[in-house]
Amino acid sequence: MNDVFAAPSLEEAALAPPELRSQAGEVATGIGYYVYGVLRAVEPGDARLYTWEQPQDQAVELVTAGGLAAVVSQVSLAEFGDGVLAGNLRDLDWVEGRVRGHHRVLIALLAGDLTPVPMRFCTLFQSEDRVRQMLVDHNSLLCSALERLEGRAEWGVKMFCDSTAVRRRVEQRAEGTRTFDGTTGAGGPGTAYFLRKKLEKMLDAEVERVTDEAAQASHEALARLAADAVVLALQDQEVTRRAERMLLNGAYLLDRHRLLEFERELDRLTLDYGPLGCSFELTGPWPAYNFVKAVAAEASGG
Repeated sequence: MNDVFAAPSLEEAALAPPELRSQAGEVATGIGYYVYGVLRAVEPGDARLYTWEQPQDQAVELVTAGGLAAVVSQVSLAEFGDGVLAGNLRDLDWVEGRVRGHHRVLIALLAGDLTPVPMRFCTLFQSEDRVRQMLVDHNSLLCSALERLEGRAEWGVKMFCDSTAVRRRVEQRAEGTRTFDGTTGAGGPGTAYFLRKKLEKMLDAEVERVTDEAAQASHEALARLAADAVVLALQDQEVTRRAERMLLNGAYLLDRHRLLEFERELDRLTLDYGPLGCSFELTGPWPAYNFVKAVAAEASGG
């Protein structure tokens, strides 16, 4: 498995909405039920639920109703309840640890060949009865989502570009076709300076056009192989920790049997756009964070 923060969709999944409140009202003590995701009902002792070593404060259990099972942990309202959660969400160390835990449970379910509808980070209910009521109230919505996700997982593709390499390639093309000819001639040093500046702007515009077209064509080619696809916000270099600029951050809902075909298409795109200084990074499989957002928001009461 890839590291949790390699997931293209996790950034949004990790950020609890500002208005998020515990379902437990003003209660500051006691136990709440943290919901990671929803499955089709399975036996409580199903070994697939326990495919990793669980820390004591993250032991999972099932709450079932209406043919569905919510995967939950009991958590302290002293940590997750109203009045304290907002402060904890501003503590980056606390958020990072809890996001990793949230993601690890969902990844373990996938590894056990289970299909979860991933719930939003910090989806909390006051009691088992409240969890059951959620499964009943949103049964049709959740069942439809599970049917859509069955046999599928989310995969992420990031496309990067070496700006120096693509600019060099564009300049070579321009020299070969004399596209940007006219930078020399009468007029003296001042005229030559302004012509050079004009050429730089034209080259900048051409680099943007070429890279935009490469990213769009790559996404369209990959999306044709997926059941669904979305383009996510690009990440800056401080986040990616790479010298290359990100051109594409895509998420693809992929049938398991099409993974090899998807990887071959990535190989073809690498051959096509590698000479421009472009490369691709495939991550996954991930829970389908980016394809059931509306479902998770409605079921969690958000």
